[in-house]
Amino acid sequence: MEELGKQMVGYCAGLPLAIRVLGGLLATKHTLRQWRMVAENIQTYITKGSGYGEDCSAVSDVLSLSYDDLLPHLKQCFLYLGHFPEDYEISVDKLIKFWIADGIVPSNQDIGRGQGRTLEDVAESCLEELVGRSMVMVDTSELSSKIFSCRMHDIMRDLCLLKAEREGFLHVINPESQEPNGEVPSSPYAGEFRRVAVHVNRVKGEKVFNQGWIRSPHLRSLLYFNRIVNYISADNRNWKLLEPSFKGLKLLRVLDLEGADIKGGNFPRDVGKLIHLRFLSIKDGNVSRFPSSLGNLRMLQTLDLRVYDAHVPDVIWKMESLRHLYLPQRCDDTTRLQLGNLKNLQTLVNFQVGICCLRDLFNFTNLRKLTVHRCSISKGSKEIIPASLSHSLKLLESLSLGGSFEFGATESSLKPKPPKVDLTQLLLGYDSLSKLVLYLGIEKLPDYQQFPHEITSLTLGVSKLEEDPMPILEKLPKLRHLDLRWNAFNVRKIVCSRQGFPQLISLSLFVLKNLEEWKMEEGAMLNIQYLQISVCNKLKRLPSAIRFAKTLKQLTIQGMPKAFKDRLVEGGEAFYIVQHVPSIISD
Repeated sequence: MEELGKQMVGYCAGLPLAIRVLGGLLATKHTLRQWRMVAENIQTYITKGSGYGEDCSAVSDVLSLSYDDLLPHLKQCFLYLGHFPEDYEISVDKLIKFWIADGIVPSNQDIGRGQGRTLEDVAESCLEELVGRSMVMVDTSELSSKIFSCRMHDIMRDLCLLKAEREGFLHVINPESQEPNGEVPSSPYAGEFRRVAVHVNRVKGEKVFNQGWIRSPHLRSLLYFNRIVNYISADNRNWKLLEPSFKGLKLLRVLDLEGADIKGGNFPRDVGKLIHLRFLSIKDGNVSRFPSSLGNLRMLQTLDLRVYDAHVPDVIWKMESLRHLYLPQRCDDTTRLQLGNLKNLQTLVNFQVGICCLRDLFNFTNLRKLTVHRCSISKGSKEIIPASLSHSLKLLESLSLGGSFEFGATESSLKPKPPKVDLTQLLLGYDSLSKLVLYLGIEKLPDYQQFPHEITSLTLGVSKLEEDPMPILEKLPKLRHLDLRWNAFNVRKIVCSRQGFPQLISLSLFVLKNLEEWKMEEGAMLNIQYLQISVCNKLKRLPSAIRFAKTLKQLTIQGMPKAFKDRLVEGGEAFYIVQHVPSIISD
């Protein structure tokens, strides 16, 4: 096997990607016979040519062999990655939803796996298989064992696009195919491809695309990508969708219109004709009103309506297959939504008290993620959500309660003002909870033993605690990410003790206007990697014990007084505290 390995590595021409991909392929082969078959296949590819291109190289043959070794459903998962633009950071959460909606993720029964796993679990294992074979890259600096984003190497992406085009799997419309006025040719697209990706670009200050050009009756997926990644201003985010019409797309299952600016703000009524649709997103789009024809989309699994402010008709209750629902950040005062029928929901974001009915939450027994806005409590009560709700939401992993802070508002603009709650009562029974975000007034933190044991990520904002929260929070055994912001506490001094925060990786202190002093003992935060201090104007200095935090990779300082920053630059009186940090970012 060692000799065969050396022989096969020779075919990789010293290219690290090819070597990694070959290693990923061989890692799935466990006998000498299997290794010999791989070696023979590589030789056959090189002799006959894999058809990768006219100048067929041994490197491309190694990559092609790895692709050909995939199971059929994994090949489709890989080819789907061709939708995304070059160097694009792919959201794993969104990618998995695409795969499932397109029908390329097999059930447990189809792949001989045990019962009890969701389609999302199966899709995640498919991605892990591709990552294990080095066909997809993940960011090794992720702060969690969970993969949040991934990318494709340029050479691997070239292979992906070539295979996708040849197999009729996918067609990509690039900006280069557009006419000088920014529109694609006016003749209808009549290809046989089942999937189309449109990479919208900027033309003369605007990003435009004539959607009416696409008329393929075979189309299953239609995805749009805004190639302008770094937005200069909020007005620069959207791209104009000309002639928004979905005629002739009756078999469509996936429609992603993220960032689309639709003239007049009215979403097209003929979306209701897409009765096979499983995924629909208009996230960050310019839409103010959705049609009642949305109610025809009974097969929808993901509905993402995260626009800023819109009217949503009371038809979502008809979509009983929904697994992931994202409502607008704000709904107009005429919107009233019944959601109790949606018993398959796993994700519910922007649930708004007053727009939606609290009692509907008791029906969502499969819910993993819940975000509630416009929180309020009745007079004489301290409950923001019913205490008994935890008996129904036993699978809940992520809970966010609060107001518009999550969208960058200032404290003074919060309407209504965040209520004060009894956190002990609020957290009771959520045993599976790992992420907690609270933009609420909190009377007092409970003892650390009363927090859910699985908490790994905690955000507190506008809590205005009257006691130092660190002595309690530092005892949470699995806490990895802590974000204290917008006057999470009113105290002047915080103290982190020896052996406190044993698992903490990232800490953010953001807009804490009363914080003047931060004490930290040697031996605290032994695993800290990322520290951010932003707009804490009264804080005079970092704790000197930061110098013992040898794991610290990045220190970010934003909006701090000049005197604070000058102490930490090379030659400053406190530079010795941070001189071991590889990356120091200061505005």
